[in-house]
Amino acid sequence: MPRHRTSGLLILCLLTSLGGSPLLADDDDDGPTASRPSKPVKQKPGSVQLTREQQSAAGLISQMVSSVTLQNETTSFGKVLDIQPLLELRARLRAAQADVDVASAALKLAEKNRQRIQALYKADIIAGRELTQAEAQWQSDFTREQGARRHVEEIHREAQHVWGDALERLALGNASELLGSLTSHSRYLVQITLPYGTDPSGLKSKVWVARDFDRARAVPAEMISAAPQTDDLVQGETWFLHVPGEHLRAGMRINVWVTSGPGGRQGVSLPVSAIVWHAGKPWVYTDNHNGSYSRVAVDPQPAPSKALFIDTGMAPGTRVVVTGTQTLLSEEFRGAIPSEDDSR
Repeated sequence: MPRHRTSGLLILCLLTSLGGSPLLADDDDDGPTASRPSKPVKQKPGSVQLTREQQSAAGLISQMVSSVTLQNETTSFGKVLDIQPLLELRARLRAAQADVDVASAALKLAEKNRQRIQALYKADIIAGRELTQAEAQWQSDFTREQGARRHVEEIHREAQHVWGDALERLALGNASELLGSLTSHSRYLVQITLPYGTDPSGLKSKVWVARDFDRARAVPAEMISAAPQTDDLVQGETWFLHVPGEHLRAGMRINVWVTSGPGGRQGVSLPVSAIVWHAGKPWVYTDNHNGSYSRVAVDPQPAPSKALFIDTGMAPGTRVVVTGTQTLLSEEFRGAIPSEDDSR
């Protein structure tokens, strides 16, 4: 056998006896004593499993949902009105009434003067020309006084035509507490538009208004009267109401909720913090005890008291995570990310 082949066999035997050459070993293997980074626990789709330590670190808080009844509601739109036109009508009426007072005083004086001239004329003390002048002055003052009274009536009719009887009395009558509240902006005048046949003036009806579809911050409105004119943008039956003005401004478009009638929908109530958004949809995590959590799709609807109402897919008594839902969502999908080792 040639000498160079014998040397190669000896080297191969030596490498085999030593467990293999480092050059032939896996470059990623640092030996049996090397530590590897921990892999995320793979989670089942829609579920999360956490240890007690992980639950404590995430600060998870669960709450049992309670049964509630959401009254039947009709939703619509409205707007906050500027009362400046009403105040201008009130100012015009005051000026017109002042003209009536002046014209009435002049007419009374002309009447007395006419009676005096008539007496003198009958006594053959003065000529008929003076009586004619007195009659003409009385007629002029009478016409002026009648014109001033008609002007007052026209202002009242204008207010009734645009605003209706109730607001006409409010704006053109004696000063009232409501008018003062509207003027000081502690309350606002709103006009709402409801579907035809909806009458919010019944004793069992309640009207709530808010801006930006924020049902949780809706405030109760008080009825004034039906409105004689419809809205320019929304067709339907219009009504005047007044509401607290903390979050409203003149000219705003508002949302309207009218609750009426007995009964309603049964469901559960839960806080807004329980909702987590994923893929453009709202979800909640139910607490299944023992560190197990399940992601459930929901269709929440606004409800009073800054809560959400759910009437399908969730029973009263279900424990729902109300703090830490975003952490659960992150943990669920962290376990679904493949590690470098899994890709080999």
